[in-house]
Amino acid sequence: SMIINSSSGRMYLGAIKTGTGVCVIRINAENDASVLGSAGTGTGSFTGISDICADTGGNVYIVDSQAMVQVLSSADTFSSWVITPSVGIDELYIEYIRGNLFISNNLDKAIYKYTTAGALVDSRQLSFTAFGGFTPGRIYKSSQYIFVVNKSNKNEIVKIDPANLAI
Repeated sequence: SMIINSSSGRMYLGAIKTGTGVCVIRINAENDASVLGSAGTGTGSFTGISDICADTGGNVYIVDSQAMVQVLSSADTFSSWVITPSVGIDELYIEYIRGNLFISNNLDKAIYKYTTAGALVDSRQLSFTAFGGFTPGRIYKSSQYIFVVNKSNKNEIVKIDPANLAI
């Protein structure tokens, strides 16, 4: 499960709730919790949430093992847009920085850069480094860079410039 804090002051948790299954739980400042979405496939349904991030406008972006990014608006409505993997999807990770979304796909061994509307901007294969094989995993951001953890060797991290996906 992941916790993120959006610009709206709400916290979101990817969780499994008895009776609902996989869902997003929104917690307001007043500790009022709401269950959003449910288990299953398609927009507003989840197969198992692998990562969540938020943009500066209060939209929350959610990925699981489906070939899509689900967007939960600040008005609590779901929409989605499709991603097209070359090999398939096992786990996706997502991060927002500088107006774009960055998604890692461990099966494609790639990092993808998308607009928040779902347009593919760029991609980079990340299967090898100077130290050997690399399987893209969780993505983290700093003020200027994104960092991708090697899912096969969690002691290895790659620093990427989000402007041009240069390592």
